[in-house]
Amino acid sequence: MPDLERLDGRVSPAFVAAAFRARIRRWHAVRWFLAVVSAAALASFVDSARDNAAEAQAQWGAAAPVWVTTRSLEAGATLRPGDAAKREIPVLAVPDDAMRTDPTGLRLRVAVGVTEILRLPRLDPFGGGEVAARLPEQALAITLVVEDDIFTIDDRVDIYALSTGTPLSTDGTVVAVNEHRATVAIRRNQMSAVVAELSRGGVAVVLGR
Repeated sequence: MPDLERLDGRVSPAFVAAAFRARIRRWHAVRWFLAVVSAAALASFVDSARDNAAEAQAQWGAAAPVWVTTRSLEAGATLRPGDAAKREIPVLAVPDDAMRTDPTGLRLRVAVGVTEILRLPRLDPFGGGEVAARLPEQALAITLVVEDDIFTIDDRVDIYALSTGTPLSTDGTVVAVNEHRATVAIRRNQMSAVVAELSRGGVAVVLGR
């Protein structure tokens, strides 16, 4: 900055002009610095977003053909033509046990909703009866007399010995109902105790949650 040149105690015009030019130069330097910093930050953000998009596309872009339901179906229903259709689903959304061949003719072990991916464990590959298709793995079913018609399919029930009150099965599932009868699926290792108690004093079927 030039030395002060005072005229009658005032700052000379030359000094004012020089000071103004110096300020302008500093302001331009600051603006260029901010512009460079902003451009670098924007470039880093764009590169990061591009990398994230590429990764997401790699994960979700690839699709695999699987069979999905076209309508809601109850457990035990036989899949008929039109009940399922082949669809392309992102690979990350496809379970390992998804059905990849036409499931027509197979029975459902569980109820399914619309556009649900069909999965092998939920289908009966042997084409058994409607009640058999509802049986869980390693389970047997027995039909028991009940006093009240309060049971529905998929209810969870316990079975107790009437003579002693001892629990014989605590995780049974109702797979069929009829007037004053409920067919209950229980584990194989519990069946002998239930049958034995029926020959003695009978059993009670208790509704649970």
